[in-house]
Amino acid sequence: TVTATEGANGSTATASAFLPIAINNVNPTITAVTGPNEWVPYQVFPLGVTFSDPGFNTESFTYSIAWGDGTTSAGSVSNVTNGSFGAATTGQFSVEKFFTASGTYSVVVTVRDDDGGVATFTKTIVIKTGVINPGPDSPNPFGDTTPP
Repeated sequence: TVTATEGANGSTATASAFLPIAINNVNPTITAVTGPNEWVPYQVFPLGVTFSDPGFNTESFTYSIAWGDGTTSAGSVSNVTNGSFGAATTGQFSVEKFFTASGTYSVVVTVRDDDGGVATFTKTIVIKTGVINPGPDSPNPFGDTTPP
């Protein structure tokens, strides 16, 4: 409710009005997706995801991963640090996958907050037969990917 008072020329008038304010949810942001860019079939493929969300006060999140081979993974995120006014909520989770065939896969990671916000990130990985050698000049042999 907003109240305004005007007092000109010795007279006084007061008016009040109710002004509804809509506060929209802000989507979470995937801040990093880590895991190898190249891998071999039948070995455990590790994928790590971190994200943030400007919401706070006991936030909850779910994730889904479309692995690009017709399979999916999904679950609730248990590693969440709730934010406060001016500090975002953060979370992270890790999953593992066995690829059974060589090929190039577009892995789509989706994070959803409890208010309906959604973030997605796509990581391309190549599954090759043989040994993966990152080379001596590689800063990270697992090819971490950080979204822009």
